[in-house]
Amino acid sequence: MSNCEIRELGPWIGTMSRLRRLEVSRMAQLVSLPQLPYSVVELHAVGCESLERLDCSFPNPDIRLLDFTRCYKLNQEARDLIIQTPTTEFAVLPGGEVPECFPFRSSGSSVTVKLNQMPLGASTKFKACLVYAFDKDEGQYSRLMRGGCVYYSITSKQNAIGEFYKYIDFPFEKHLYVFEVEAVEVTSTELAFEFRCGPRKGKYYPDNGYKTEIKECGVLQL
Repeated sequence: MSNCEIRELGPWIGTMSRLRRLEVSRMAQLVSLPQLPYSVVELHAVGCESLERLDCSFPNPDIRLLDFTRCYKLNQEARDLIIQTPTTEFAVLPGGEVPECFPFRSSGSSVTVKLNQMPLGASTKFKACLVYAFDKDEGQYSRLMRGGCVYYSITSKQNAIGEFYKYIDFPFEKHLYVFEVEAVEVTSTELAFEFRCGPRKGKYYPDNGYKTEIKECGVLQL
């Protein structure tokens, strides 16, 4: 349905019980989204410049991706819903600063998290939020062609808990990239999170010499 000039989707969309991926990108007149089928695990709404409201929720625990790149008119309720929805990959929405709902925030690529108490159980889950910074001389097309990964490590009392990565293609500046992080065998109430960007490997992701940095990062314990 991309590029269609309609303002809203009808309630019929909620009856499509086998719909897995919904693509509404570049629907410039779209103002709101209704309740979507439970089956949806990917939502792509890139460049929906008029989109303000999300009259829906995302209850499916297998949600992979929520992409609201360049949806600059989203109201606060919609933004909160996107940030709070768990995803197995990531969610993206416009924003130049890590929101205050992430209590542990820092300029740059590292942040220290202080837990109120030792976590119970074998693992502890967190939500991370990143804002990218780019070389000023690099064009947007070059950034889009590059693709990339976010690598992150978690350290507890100088003991590495693990190193992980997320594929985040086509990064944009002044956008929030939100994803879940899990720490296992936590032995301290103080954890250090370190994030860094690296290129995707392969002929479709050429290394053009430009660097992607982390402008801000934030972490929220779930």
